[in-house]
Amino acid sequence: MIRLLVLSFWLMGSVAAAQTVPVRSGEHATFSRLVLTLPPATDWRLGRDDQGYVLELDRPLDFALDGVFDRLPEARIASLTQAVPGRLLLRRACDCHVAAFLWQDDRLVIDVTMGPAPAGSPFEQWLDPPAPPAAVPAVLPVVTTRVRPLPTVMMPDPFAASDDQDDRLAQAGQALRESVAMAATQGLLIPSPREISVVPLPATVAAAERTSLPDSPAMIRPLPAEASPLAAAQPGIALLTAPDRARLDQADRAEGHCLSDNQFDVANWVGGPDFAAEVGRRRAAILSAENDLLGAAVEELARAYLHFGFGLEAEQALDMDNLGSSDRRVLRALARLADGHEPDPDVLAGQANCTGAVALWAALANGSVAGAGTPARISIEAAHRALPPQLRLHLAAPLAAAFLAAGDSGTADAILSATAAVADTPPLAVEMTGAEIQLVTEGPEVAIATLGGLAAHDDRLTAEGLVRLMDLTIGEGRAPDTDVLALSEAMRFEARGTPAAEALLAAEIRANILAADFDRAIGLLDSDMGERVYAGLRAEVAIAMATSATPARFVDAVFGPLADDLTPEAENIVAARLLSLGFAERALALLTPATEGAAMAERRYLRAEAALALGRVLQAEAALTGLDDPRADRLRAAARTTVGDHAGALAAAGPQTDAGLAWRAGDWSAADLGVDPVMAGAAAARQELPPALGSAPPLAARSALLSEAAATRALAQDLLSRFADTSPAEVPGLTANE
Repeated sequence: MIRLLVLSFWLMGSVAAAQTVPVRSGEHATFSRLVLTLPPATDWRLGRDDQGYVLELDRPLDFALDGVFDRLPEARIASLTQAVPGRLLLRRACDCHVAAFLWQDDRLVIDVTMGPAPAGSPFEQWLDPPAPPAAVPAVLPVVTTRVRPLPTVMMPDPFAASDDQDDRLAQAGQALRESVAMAATQGLLIPSPREISVVPLPATVAAAERTSLPDSPAMIRPLPAEASPLAAAQPGIALLTAPDRARLDQADRAEGHCLSDNQFDVANWVGGPDFAAEVGRRRAAILSAENDLLGAAVEELARAYLHFGFGLEAEQALDMDNLGSSDRRVLRALARLADGHEPDPDVLAGQANCTGAVALWAALANGSVAGAGTPARISIEAAHRALPPQLRLHLAAPLAAAFLAAGDSGTADAILSATAAVADTPPLAVEMTGAEIQLVTEGPEVAIATLGGLAAHDDRLTAEGLVRLMDLTIGEGRAPDTDVLALSEAMRFEARGTPAAEALLAAEIRANILAADFDRAIGLLDSDMGERVYAGLRAEVAIAMATSATPARFVDAVFGPLADDLTPEAENIVAARLLSLGFAERALALLTPATEGAAMAERRYLRAEAALALGRVLQAEAALTGLDDPRADRLRAAARTTVGDHAGALAAAGPQTDAGLAWRAGDWSAADLGVDPVMAGAAAARQELPPALGSAPPLAARSALLSEAAATRALAQDLLSRFADTSPAEVPGLTANE
């Protein structure tokens, strides 16, 4: 019982100590950047000390500093050191200052910039050194009183302590610690997601069976609810021997529970790092194996291939004898996942939320960890760290991508960081996934810089990586560099006839659209890559030209190579530009075919505008049939006005009547709205009675008439200017002589 309690405390301490803060770095022209992924609700302080800057967290977390200086020259940051958990020391290599901000709730960004700090910077405040840790009283050994030896004729005193007994106790404790550490490393130690406690072994395991193999290795695993009457109320862990484990594994498989860890113990499938020796010995064993042992020898060879990351070879080994079993189905699934292929979906179905090594392979099979809870995600990360180095490196990118797809960029970053010591040059997939993490954690500019460096200096870059670089650059509103476009053209030639070549061509067309090089974009559209891919791209070119090209260049393209194969939305936009330039006939030709949805609704308005521009009033009114909104009313009023039906135009205009339309229709009450001074004055003049001149002196009467005539001529001139398309005879209430 004492040993189990010690084990429980050890486990709790290990879980607490496992929390780390991943630290990523990036170099820019004027500053160096550090990005730290903090646990939620972590408070922090950044300030000065006598040698540089200090970052303090409100909890004792470890900083994962491996790989920080891989892409970060020591021009500004000389060193990063963890003084104590939760306290990071930053030493400068230049005359520069530090600033920090939260880019997201859990992303702390620290920038080291050349030059002195701005006045009033809060990060120049002096931070007190950390208080020394509280003195922990030493654990004193148990002191027992030595007694004089008893006479030899009597039994030895069982309570007398001796140095030999102390040594054996220390050796036993050391053996226990080593066993627990090995169990944790191999994935045999799985803490409960709720509370770590000790429960009795299941009653179904006989005592004789437990004691018959005293030297068999023990394992620790969660117990099913029915294993013990205390399990439901006291969930936790139990120590099981190998027979116990086999019995429970069989029960789990029969009831559809999580697959056993011993089917995924890849790290222990070979005994040494020499690939040739391990595989050669197993191949020789197959040649010399008896018939009844051949199946086991084949499985051993497949496991060896898998250990070193060769999935296809493992599958081929399993095909040697064409035998089948549940264990072989699992092996084949692992082999396919190791090579990036989809496994049999039934093998790992329902395992996504398991705790144990199976959770890792279920996440790879699903391509996401969205269905995995916190305990399962912890198991995934632990199982990945326990893999052999080459396989761990090989699976890092897809596993990190699965966490990133679930929104867990911190764990994705930690998974990639765990591979830093495996290879001097990370695989391209790791570099690409790292750029995707940077896109989430540091923004597109950092990701573009990383991918741009790969394009410039790494000949391993694939077409997919180059397309991603161009898409991100275009998404930021600028065209890729000419060197990138030249590389794309070369790669497209090499990959011609493949989907990769089509993706490169699409990115090049969008880049030329953004650069307003429409001739080059149209030339790429008319290449021999196939029309099925470029219907949408042709529409993008047409819309861009309708929006920003000069009238001459736009008309030349629309009447030439860009005339056909446009989407309905693009046809509408092109037709609207043609109408504005006076090409109503060409616009109406583009608008004649019927379409559906919002594009068809817009097309009816444009058809009416084109028909009115051509003087086809009935066609315009037919296009507006059933439309009841201000835009349709304005077009109907324009149609009536075209044929001189001003009263009909006034009725069609509805509540949005203006004074000019009311004046033309002779509706003085509507015209005298007081909004348009010219219309209001004309309406008032029309309705005023002529002055009575009989009683006035002749000279005064003639002066009044002259003034009235001058005002009338000025008003008529204003009205003629307002209605330039209307002759004086058509203006109600006025004549040419007036």
